[in-house]
Amino acid sequence: MAEGRTLQIVKAVTIIFLLSSASYYLAIKSIFYTQDTVDFKYIWIAGQLWNEGLNPYSEVFLQRGRSIFGDDVALFQWVYSPNWAPIAVAMASLDYVNGVYVWRLISAICILSGCIVAALGYSRSLDRFDIFVFSMLVFYTSLMFATPVSLSAGQTSPLLFLGAACFVTALLWRNRILMTFAIIVVMLKPTAGLVFCAFLLVWPFWWPSLIAAAMIVLSSSIPPVAVSGLDSIVSEYVARAREYEAMKLNGPFSMTGIRSFVNGFMGFRFPALVYVLSGCFAASLLCVVQGFNHWKQDLDQEHAQLTAGLLIVVVLLFVPMHTYDFIFMALLLPLTLNMPWAPRLAAFLALAVAFRVNNLAEFTGLTSPAETIFPGSIIITLSTMCLLVSFLVASHETRTQQRPQGTT
Repeated sequence: MAEGRTLQIVKAVTIIFLLSSASYYLAIKSIFYTQDTVDFKYIWIAGQLWNEGLNPYSEVFLQRGRSIFGDDVALFQWVYSPNWAPIAVAMASLDYVNGVYVWRLISAICILSGCIVAALGYSRSLDRFDIFVFSMLVFYTSLMFATPVSLSAGQTSPLLFLGAACFVTALLWRNRILMTFAIIVVMLKPTAGLVFCAFLLVWPFWWPSLIAAAMIVLSSSIPPVAVSGLDSIVSEYVARAREYEAMKLNGPFSMTGIRSFVNGFMGFRFPALVYVLSGCFAASLLCVVQGFNHWKQDLDQEHAQLTAGLLIVVVLLFVPMHTYDFIFMALLLPLTLNMPWAPRLAAFLALAVAFRVNNLAEFTGLTSPAETIFPGSIIITLSTMCLLVSFLVASHETRTQQRPQGTT
């Protein structure tokens, strides 16, 4: 009796510590952070141009940016997809200083909301909400290396985190409405969104969500197309994307995933599209191999959690990203909790390495001289590969244990 009460007290104190630490860190890196942004400038400038009926994919983007922020500020061309127009226009309705404050606040809310949604997915229902799992996830997500970088730079990664969290929970709950919202959000980063959608494409149950989300995403792209014409938008968007991919900050060793190894160590020069399409194939294959494309009964939650984890790992490995995009890697934490002990231990170690990977790379020197901007790229790719093995082993062991005796 006394031991049980002591454990409850320890658990309560731990939860309070985790939540208070995470909340404090999020606050000082978002609403109380005073330094200027990097990526939010692009969103704000593009919104201004769309408000004025101009095309942000043209040279006018750099001209406007330099006229506002000066020639000393490093600016590149606008490379976000046209479905960003509603968000960019809304942000541009504010002056820049207030826009930065609101954007960072929205980003922090996305992180907290994503943690709530992911914990709900793990808990399976609202009345079984696991506050301890939630507190662990909030702590890990808030203090991991990618979060402060993303918040300070005004990056878009917190939205991808929220979208991925909604995707996983919608998958576990078989909720088409939540899945529709998830697709809309993850498609703000089309390279990752396409891989997520490819998983659903071979699963007829989700076709209504895919169709509804596609209609909304395309509708949000109508204003830019109406302003500049479809041919102009497509050609200039593709041109800007190619220019962006060729920049030094997007070199193989400053990016993550398979591209880092194939293009970096093996010397190939495959474009990012090759890896994204390969990821789409891998995601669809995962759905079929795991038996989800014809699933008509209630999902086995343990099997579904492991499959959701594998899908996230596929996205992390095949979609070329920077280390600050890896916030949604934190979603793997609750998905490992029901693994058999050996793969769970390996997954925990991989997540521990990834927790502050840029600091780890600088401290140990385990980095490439070519990684002039994101030193942890190689280490976090290795961690992701370790997570892939962990989830594959756990999935195999789980399916073997669930298989009826006498079957092969």
